[in-house]
Amino acid sequence: MTEPAAPATPAAPAAPGTAVEPTSGSPDIFQQFKDSLPDDLKGHSYLAKYDNAVDLINAGIHHQSALTRKTKDFLESDDPKIVAERNQLFGIPESPDQYEITPELASVVSEESLAAFKAHAHSIGLPQKYVNDLIQFETEIWMKHAQNQEAANEQLKEAVVTELREAWKGDSYEHNSKQVHDLLVNELGLTPEDLAMPIGNSAKLIKGLFEKVVPLYGPDRIIEGNIQLDPTSVGQRIQQINVEMHDLDRGTPEYNKLMEEKRGLLAKQKS
Repeated sequence: MTEPAAPATPAAPAAPGTAVEPTSGSPDIFQQFKDSLPDDLKGHSYLAKYDNAVDLINAGIHHQSALTRKTKDFLESDDPKIVAERNQLFGIPESPDQYEITPELASVVSEESLAAFKAHAHSIGLPQKYVNDLIQFETEIWMKHAQNQEAANEQLKEAVVTELREAWKGDSYEHNSKQVHDLLVNELGLTPEDLAMPIGNSAKLIKGLFEKVVPLYGPDRIIEGNIQLDPTSVGQRIQQINVEMHDLDRGTPEYNKLMEEKRGLLAKQKS
């Protein structure tokens, strides 16, 4: 009786990293991959250079790395020739004044503001296609801010009028308002533009109050008011005057004014 044949012993697996050569009876997997590609890729000369998948993958990695490096060099180069090529590619003009602004925007934005914007845009490499959109956006933001500020000023004005009308009943409001207006215009020389400013922002108003109104009270009235508010401030003010007078020439208007104030303070201290 014939004994059954022993089963064939399977071949030992190949060590990691060892290429497995196809036998005459096994399919060429890489060739199968190329044959499965669409017709427009199947016959491409790039695939013809490689006869295995490892070389193909390594070549792809190398090409990607080289492309990344060249792109980085192109974008960051300071070479004038490359900079010119880069600007042309991205639509950046050669100089700031070559940015094209629409007539509508040019009519609402000052030449100084446009020149400053163009210079900054060119320094950061802003393409032409974004310029008008950014100017339009900034203009709308500014106009909205101006409208909000105008509305806030109107609300403040209405609040002031309401408070004065409550204090000055009947015809007193018109009469007293006219008196204040005439004082500011005729005596202090304020213009409508000055009157439209917040009180603390008008140098003309502040100077006018100092020159025309403060003298009506006199130094004694002002000093007396300071003493009532803070008695200890008199001595401090005298010390401050001494320091200021030290740097002035005797007989000058500033020196004489400080001396007059000092005498008034000394008199108040003795009384």
